[in-house]
Amino acid sequence: MSSSADNGQARNSKKKKKKGKVGKVFPMHPVIIQTGSDQEELLKRSGKGHKDLLETTHKRNSAANVITNYQMVKKGVDKFKNLKCGRRSRNGGSTVRGIDASISPDPLSANVANAELIGYFGHLATSTDPNISIDLEYLELILSRGADINCTDKYGQTALHEISRTWDPDVAVFMIERGSNVNQADLYGRTPLHVAAAVDFPEMIKVLLENGAYIESLTEKEMQSPLHYAARNDACESLRLLLKKGAQLHIRDYKGRTPLLLAAELDRSETSNVLLEMGARSYDVDRTGHTALQVMVTKMPAVAKEGLNQLYRCDRANRKQYYDLHLLEPLPLDSGIEVPARTVLQSIVLYNQLELIMHPVCRQLVEAKWEKFGRNGAFKQLAFNLLFILMWTVLACSLKSPFEYKFPEDIWRLILEVCGGLLTIYQIVLELKEFSDSKKKFIAWRNWRITEIEKDFKFCHPQWPQERQYLDQEVAEIKEQAPSYFADKWNLFDWLIYISLLIVTLLHVVDIFVDASGLSTATQNIFAIVIIFVWLRLMKSVRAFVRFGPFIVMLGLVASDFGTFLYLYGNFYIPYACAFWMTYGGNNGTIPSMQTVDQLMYSLFRITLVDEYDYDGMRQENVWMTYILLVTFLMISAILCINLLIAMLSNTFQRVYDNATAIAIMQQTKIILSIEDGLGKKTKRKYFDYIREFCSPQSLYYDDDMTSEGGDDLKKMTFQIKDSLEELDEFIREEQHLAHNGNISGLRAEIEDLKQKHEEGLKKVNNDLKVVQELLKAVLEQRSDRGGGGDGGIRTLPTLSTHGEPYSVPTGNQSSVPQVMMATGSPRFIGRRDTGTPKPSLLAEDSIDGGPIG
Repeated sequence: MSSSADNGQARNSKKKKKKGKVGKVFPMHPVIIQTGSDQEELLKRSGKGHKDLLETTHKRNSAANVITNYQMVKKGVDKFKNLKCGRRSRNGGSTVRGIDASISPDPLSANVANAELIGYFGHLATSTDPNISIDLEYLELILSRGADINCTDKYGQTALHEISRTWDPDVAVFMIERGSNVNQADLYGRTPLHVAAAVDFPEMIKVLLENGAYIESLTEKEMQSPLHYAARNDACESLRLLLKKGAQLHIRDYKGRTPLLLAAELDRSETSNVLLEMGARSYDVDRTGHTALQVMVTKMPAVAKEGLNQLYRCDRANRKQYYDLHLLEPLPLDSGIEVPARTVLQSIVLYNQLELIMHPVCRQLVEAKWEKFGRNGAFKQLAFNLLFILMWTVLACSLKSPFEYKFPEDIWRLILEVCGGLLTIYQIVLELKEFSDSKKKFIAWRNWRITEIEKDFKFCHPQWPQERQYLDQEVAEIKEQAPSYFADKWNLFDWLIYISLLIVTLLHVVDIFVDASGLSTATQNIFAIVIIFVWLRLMKSVRAFVRFGPFIVMLGLVASDFGTFLYLYGNFYIPYACAFWMTYGGNNGTIPSMQTVDQLMYSLFRITLVDEYDYDGMRQENVWMTYILLVTFLMISAILCINLLIAMLSNTFQRVYDNATAIAIMQQTKIILSIEDGLGKKTKRKYFDYIREFCSPQSLYYDDDMTSEGGDDLKKMTFQIKDSLEELDEFIREEQHLAHNGNISGLRAEIEDLKQKHEEGLKKVNNDLKVVQELLKAVLEQRSDRGGGGDGGIRTLPTLSTHGEPYSVPTGNQSSVPQVMMATGSPRFIGRRDTGTPKPSLLAEDSIDGGPIG
């Protein structure tokens, strides 16, 4: 008795632990208690032993359910064996987290079955097992227990949202057939079609559309379609399929952004390129003045080139070519936009896109600006700068040491000095105004851009973390940017000139009132150096002309290379200068050209240039050190360093010369844009009127002999061939699929034959299982009626057999049972055994046997 009780307690504890786990729910048949049976009698009893006996009896009755459960599982397996229930295989993991395991807080959805359905898919979404699959029998069981197939998690996502993300389409069909709503949106307005489009799942998109999904469904307040989501997530296959199914190419969201503009803003170059190929307009403007073309210039220059191609058309038959220059210009001044977005040309200059500035459309726009106001503005700047330089040059050359003024003979000099000072102050005021305007414009643009990005924060889904991460990264990058005023090194050079001239002027004024010959000499020496840089400033105005632009850029790059060379040369020059000083300089030697530090350094420079130096005196001073120092220093400085400098300058020249035209146009464009910023409203209005009237589009003569570069044509042709092959491959696959479907009727007879054979075999197996079930019931009834056997333990039953042929269950009578015979041929009677002795109770029998059967 004690062992039986302990076993019962152990089974009870195990059973309680199993109930605490979250997992599959399997159907169990209820235990039916018949009137007048031993079960009813046992229910009336109490005590620990009676409870164990009741559990033992239930275990016996449950043994018959094993076969029934097996039949149900086998039936379910046969029903869903042709469905694919695995996870979708794809390269790289999705950044979308999927459904949340927490059920919606809505009281109407809060029931056990709904929680189990959402929890099951939440577990699948977080699983890292690549071979995991969905148990459709388990899903059907949950649904049969009352689960709402459209119940949601705390973000409003249904099970179909999770299935559309990463599971086989067969699972979606399974759910849709059982009432899943294909157009049900989550709290952010995203439907399963949005999810499938975002994760680039074209097979799932086909299933959803075939089952009534709305292809133009818009998200909540964000108003973005599935095409927007495919574009913003670089889902090229989904993009092509949606467009093929009739999705609107130029649909707009709450900001007026098209899918192309949204893809460009999120730096999705692949989908941007696909949209351009499909005919998306790169020049569409959103409500903030942004165009996709302007964004592509900053983030994807290669794709921007394709966008610029839309603004150029060629009519070979009529020898005409057309440039849509008006699409590159900003909105009119009365557009109502307080902070206008940057234009395409401004972005090209800001990011120094030499390849884009050479595009025919950009070159034509630069030419139009140059003709309307650029040329006149450039000549005015050149004339003003030249006057400024000449005025200071005359003053510098007319100075005397010490400074003396004799009036009225020197009145002209005083007038020049006053005019030069006023011009310098005027230039400084202009520079300060330019700096202030640049800073204000940049701060206004930065605040406006950050505000526009932050508007999208509220639409970022918690289960799609990559959306918020990218926007945060964009905001951080914008905050790190600085005004572009000092990005132009010429502005730094201007301030160097202004400060130098102010210092010279101040020293000159002091020298007039203070009689000091040394101060006059210092002022004159400083002025002599400053005047050199004043003349170099003339190149800033000359760079607007295409002929001189590349060479001015080359000089700037040469100065940079020369600075690098001086650092490398100084690493050798300084230690050798110390060695020469220790050997020949100061009190240690008698070489006249090395007695002082400045003489020594100049002599070393002459040795580098293989100029004259006192070789005989050095040899007389120290023979061995002369050979060692001279030979090594000549090899390092004259041979190695000088040739290295020549190589660096040659490389710079070649690099600039190869892009000479692009660099020249870029320099010209910078001057034009700076002139445009200083134009008055009236002048700007005239220019905009000209663009709208004569450049929308601009029609020019086309020379039929002109050809573009062969590389571009070959590249374009290669992409066209690739696209054609992909379309052909898809067409062949569809045709093969249709042909296969056409042969279905020919295979139907064979399938029916196989089905009939399968049903016959299954029927035979079921009959055999029923026989086994009846026999097992008979054994259990006989065991419960015979009272234990008297000797303790379970007696081994004789071998069972049937008279005649093997028994098969009749079709119309499922209750008929064969006459079971003993092995000896005598009938075997099932019921209580009359032994003539008092019958022991079932409780005593179980105590003797030591536990339940099985």
